[in-house]
Amino acid sequence: MGRPEIINTSIPGAKHYLHHGFNDPSEADGSEDEKIAAFRRTRDDIKKWILDSFADLKIENLNDHA
Repeated sequence: MGRPEIINTSIPGAKHYLHHGFNDPSEADGSEDEKIAAFRRTRDDIKKWILDSFADLKIENLNDHA
């Protein structure tokens, strides 16, 4: 059923779920090159979203939540 973008953070120990929709490249029409380009666009969109969303995340803080 899909998860909320962010669940209530006032619950101790609650997990945070993020959701961002991306185009499904498997639905691309066209030549083989156009289909490959669709997969690459989606890949690049995912990479950009991750970098933008977690740009301020400090690697050293990840060990605190392991």
